[in-house]
Amino acid sequence: MVHVKNIDIETARSAKRIVKPSKVVQEYLQILTDLKPGEAGEIDAKDEGEKPASIKNRIIRIAKAHNMSNIKVMRRGDRILFRREP
Repeated sequence: MVHVKNIDIETARSAKRIVKPSKVVQEYLQILTDLKPGEAGEIDAKDEGEKPASIKNRIIRIAKAHNMSNIKVMRRGDRILFRREP
């Protein structure tokens, strides 16, 4: 049988773990925030040593997490193209 101990809500809230974003995520976030409306960027997955799908998914996750709904991402072979819509 499971034994549950009741605790106050403030104790539960203070137990929340704060996770610092990795350096890679910080780098991609900086790239996305530096893009001005109408600008685009390109990443070659071969140069990064990662799978193109991993890079594309990372950019999409970061954009969604930071409410950047105007970031569009496309994959063309090993190249990942992304742009900020005006």
